[in-house]
Amino acid sequence: MPQSGADRQRVHADRKRRGLRIARVLVDEVAAAETLIAFGLLARDDADDPAKVDHALSKAVAVWCE
Repeated sequence: MPQSGADRQRVHADRKRRGLRIARVLVDEVAAAETLIAFGLLARDDADDPAKVDHALSKAVAVWCE
């Protein structure tokens, strides 16, 4: 994770250049994990790891937006 304001600004500019954005979405954590597991995007053992769930949600949205 970026430390300084300049680092955060560089990350933001890079994301913008690549046409990406961060979208905050409120979901039921159990339902989201179960759905990601069912679709093969998340291993059951990883369902309690917030970073892995976030990554799987990002993959799911990327597929949805293709």
